Amino acid sequence: MAIFKKFNKSENRDIYWIDYYDENGIRKRESTGSSSHSFAKEYLNRKLDEVAHRKKLPDRYVPQVKFADFVDNEYLLIHIKGAKYEANIKGICKKLKMWIGDKFLHEINSRMIEIYKKERMEKVADNTINNELNTLSGIFTKAIEWGKASINPVHRVKRFRIKERKRILDQSEQEALIIASGKEQKASHLQAMVIFDLYTGLRKEELLTLKWSDVDFENEQIHVRAEIAKYNKDRYIDLGIHALTVLRSLPKRGDYVFCDKQGKPFKNFRRSFESAVTRAKLKDVVIHDLRRTFGSNCVMAGIALATVQKWMGHASITTTIKHYGHLGQSFRKEEVKKLEGRMDTCMDTWLKSRTEEACKSLKNLVPPAGIEPATPGLGNLCSILLS
Repeated sequence: MAIFKKFNKSENRDIYWIDYYDENGIRKRESTGSSSHSFAKEYLNRKLDEVAHRKKLPDRYVPQVKFADFVDNEYLLIHIKGAKYEANIKGICKKLKMWIGDKFLHEINSRMIEIYKKERMEKVADNTINNELNTLSGIFTKAIEWGKASINPVHRVKRFRIKERKRILDQSEQEALIIASGKEQKASHLQAMVIFDLYTGLRKEELLTLKWSDVDFENEQIHVRAEIAKYNKDRYIDLGIHALTVLRSLPKRGDYVFCDKQGKPFKNFRRSFESAVTRAKLKDVVIHDLRRTFGSNCVMAGIALATVQKWMGHASITTTIKHYGHLGQSFRKEEVKKLEGRMDTCMDTWLKSRTEEACKSLKNLVPPAGIEPATPGLGNLCSILLS
C-alpha cells in the first residue's frame, strides 16, 4: 500500500496515484486525479475500508447479474459475435441457460456444476461435457474481467481425460462408406462431400465454408482461407484427379461449393453421414475420421510428413508426427521386408559360401589319423558339414 506521484503530460502537473491490494489479493493501481497528497491519503484509506468491508460482508458487494442476462447481453454479443465457432458456442450456452435458469452469477458454485456434470454423463460423451464446462469457465472468466463476478466456480471442477481417437478407415471401409453415402436420397450432396474430404482432409467447418473462389482449377489446388482455418493461417492443398472430378461434377448454384438448391451452404451433415455409416455397417465412425484417414493415406503412400503437415494445416510438424509418425514407421518396416525379399537370392549365395568356408576349416582341424575330441556345441554341425 503506497501513495506515489506521476507527471501527467496532458495536464502538465504531478498527479498522485494509490497502490493497494483488493479482497482477492489482486494488486490495484489507481489515479486519484488530484495533486494533493492529503486527498490521495484520504482516497487510499477509503479504498482500504471498502476492501475490508467486502472481505467481512461479501454478499453486500456482489454484483446482482443473472447468468442468462450476462450471456445474452454481454458474452455472446461482445465476445462471441463473429467468431468462427459462434453457432457451436450459442448452442452450448442455450443448454447452460436451460439448466441454470434464473440464477445470478454469484449463486453458481462448484457443487452445482458437479451435479450438472453428473447429470450430463448419462446423456452425452465425456468430450461434450468438457466442451460445455470450458465454455462455462470462459463465461465466468469474462464476467470477472468485466466486473460482473468475483470468482470462477468452474476452476475446481475436474475435466474428463479423453483418450486420443485413432479411428482410421481401411480401403474396404472407405469404399463401403462412399457407396452407402450415394444411397442417401435426402442428401444427394453427401457422396461428393465424403469423397472430397477423403482426398483433401479438410476439417468439417472448412469443408462447409469452401467457396468456388477458393478453387484454382488451373493450378489444381484449393485455398483454405485464414478466417475459416483453425489456426488463422492460409494454406493450400494440392488436388488429385479424384478430387478434381468431384468438383467438376458439382453445379455452381452460388458462392459455396457444397450448398443447397438455393445456394445456401449446408450448416451440418452429421445426420445424413451417420445414416450412411449405419447403411455401410461400419462402427465408431465420425466425420473427422475422414480427415484422419486422409492423413494416414498420405503417410502410407510415402508422402513426406512436412507435406502432410502443410496440407492438413497442423500448427507444427510435431503434431503431424504425433498423429501419423507411427504409420510412417510401420510403412518403413514393410518396405524393409520388401527389400529383404528382393535380396533373398543374394543372401542364399552368401550363406552358401560361408558354409563351404566353414566346412573347409573344420576338415583342416581333423588330423590325418585318430579321432578328434568332441568340441562342445559343435557335434551336430560338424557331422552335417563333414558328411
